[in-house]
Amino acid sequence: MDKRRRLEALQKVQRLRRHELELTGAAMAELRQQEAWLEGELAELKEKALREARESSAETRTFLAPYLDAVSRTEGHIEARKAQLREELERVKEELYGRFLNEKVADQTAGRARTDIALDRRRAELLEMDEAARLTFIAARRRPAPGQG
Repeated sequence: MDKRRRLEALQKVQRLRRHELELTGAAMAELRQQEAWLEGELAELKEKALREARESSAETRTFLAPYLDAVSRTEGHIEARKAQLREELERVKEELYGRFLNEKVADQTAGRARTDIALDRRRAELLEMDEAARLTFIAARRRPAPGQG
């Protein structure tokens, strides 16, 4: 494959990989946002349970234990969901890291291809200059010197 086509193909691959990298980053941000929301929900639930326990009266204390049990179960569900999110976040983080490395490898490969193209262009220019100098030299040798002719 010619070097220019190869560079064009590499640039297309780079654009696709960059898009995938952005999508993975967005997924990671979404997971972090969900985790933060769950943290807020958990803090709010705990605060509400403490407030209910402090403000309970003799008549409402009979309902307090089942309420606190329900709060505890809800906390367990939230903690379980947070654990799932952390696992998913780790997986996405690894995926993001892998995509980032692939992006850097593609950047380096494209850079080498651009350098190769530039070197080829420079070589061609030097060959043209060399050929022009050679032709000038040959033409000068064929011309008679002033006064000889």
